[in-house]
Amino acid sequence: MSTAKNTVELSHPFILALMAIVVAGGAALLGYGVGHQQGMTVIGASVRDVQDLKDNVAEQKNTIEVLNRTLATMVQERDLALESAKSVQEQSRTEADLRQLSESRLVSYQTLLIGHGGVDLSVRSINIKPLPERAFEYEFDLMQLRPNRREVSGRIQMLLINGETIVEVPLAQDQFKFATFQRLAGRWTMPAGFTPQHVEIRLRGGGQNTTQRYAWERGSRNAEVPATLADLPPVPAEQSQ
Repeated sequence: MSTAKNTVELSHPFILALMAIVVAGGAALLGYGVGHQQGMTVIGASVRDVQDLKDNVAEQKNTIEVLNRTLATMVQERDLALESAKSVQEQSRTEADLRQLSESRLVSYQTLLIGHGGVDLSVRSINIKPLPERAFEYEFDLMQLRPNRREVSGRIQMLLINGETIVEVPLAQDQFKFATFQRLAGRWTMPAGFTPQHVEIRLRGGGQNTTQRYAWERGSRNAEVPATLADLPPVPAEQSQ
């Protein structure tokens, strides 16, 4: 009995140790299973979910790259616009300075001319160019300068002369009124079968009568002029000072 009791007593710690090993092993296996299951829950329970996540990340990356390129382009365009605006401002200031200088010189020249008696009413330049359908366009620059810079008003005539034949051109504006300068422009159609030898401009106004004659020399038609009058732009507007 003593031996059996001792055997039981000796086997009891062994059984407890064995049970402890079994319990610990089971706990470890259970912990591994739970941990593995939780890990799979965190990273995605399926291959499809993992692939969708990768696709979303790639799409967001592409979107960010597109936005970055767009932003860079916008920054470049902004810089170019600012540079262009700066250049335009500088050019505008330069042109304003040049215009002011020109106006100052003009006033000085006018004052000098006035000191020498001024300038009589006259045609300073004349330009006539051929158009389609026997039409012609004219530009007259009239000038005068009086000591007190008074305006002068009067009438202008344009005559086409061939020997004893004289044809008066109906001007779009045959009246003038200006202080120092005026440009008159318009068009007319040459009578069929008539070619002038001379062009005569007559000015009457401010107690002055002025006649200036020019030789008629028809040049070749400008290749850039349209084939018909209907395609031509309107005559430039009158300019006066």
